[in-house]
Amino acid sequence: SGALRSAAEGALTTLHAMSEGGGSVWQLMASSAQYGSARVRLPLLELFHMLLESPAGADRPPLLLKHVLPLALRLLDEKAPDIKAANGKLLSALHATLGPAMLD
Repeated sequence: SGALRSAAEGALTTLHAMSEGGGSVWQLMASSAQYGSARVRLPLLELFHMLLESPAGADRPPLLLKHVLPLALRLLDEKAPDIKAANGKLLSALHATLGPAMLD
């Protein structure tokens, strides 16, 4: 429904704002994306992709290596096409941000 969708978008916006401050939110979002339902996984993968394109993500390589990269690697076997596509975009953004350090 429209009300639910608008509430979810508001929650994602709040998470985005909170993620610019500390690493514990990144850990919570990665855990939710890994163990949550597909309904949660896709928006969180898209949120991580947005964060990687913002200064909040690009300036935090240790958080990316600790929380986001393991999540993206675990989701490589995902069957759902929309999650697989979002994870592919996330991995590309991680590679662009981290470069060769991604594989160390």
